[in-house]
Amino acid sequence: MIFTTSAPTPMILPSETPAIPELSFEPATYRDEDAGFEFDYPASWVADSPQVVGPRGTSEQITSFPRDPGELPEVIPPDGTIMAVTVLLWDPKNDLNQFVDLRKQGWVDSNSEILLEERWTLTGDWEAFQFLIKTPEQDVFYLITTVGERYLLLSGTGDLDMLREMAGTLRPIE
Repeated sequence: MIFTTSAPTPMILPSETPAIPELSFEPATYRDEDAGFEFDYPASWVADSPQVVGPRGTSEQITSFPRDPGELPEVIPPDGTIMAVTVLLWDPKNDLNQFVDLRKQGWVDSNSEILLEERWTLTGDWEAFQFLIKTPEQDVFYLITTVGERYLLLSGTGDLDMLREMAGTLRPIE
């Protein structure tokens, strides 16, 4: 039996630095030096500084509508989008899968429905989970990951595609 070989097929190797997709907005950068992360958001939006929410966390808001930093209206404008940036020290520490399981059980217990669950790998092989949750009032976007021993939750309502695009720019501070 005679075998013939053809020229080897060239291998295509991924680049070391993947191309960052072009953003649909003029970016500003939200940066949390203490927790060690940053991400982009529309420059026209209003961002707060982190506020301590008890001994185990910080939270801040980024909104698409004008407001005084640190103040949120009782009613969000109909076309408004809001993202909460929350960093928590929670047990179990540094166990993303278990923390996500706890959140999922909380959503189920509160009569919410998980419409979408995706595992993401962010810049630097940073593991995260993205969710779309249908609550009795509205649909809510979540991205959950770890920052050291703490957990980072990006969550929001309004333009869910914009929130997802913003979360996709999340990266560790080098």
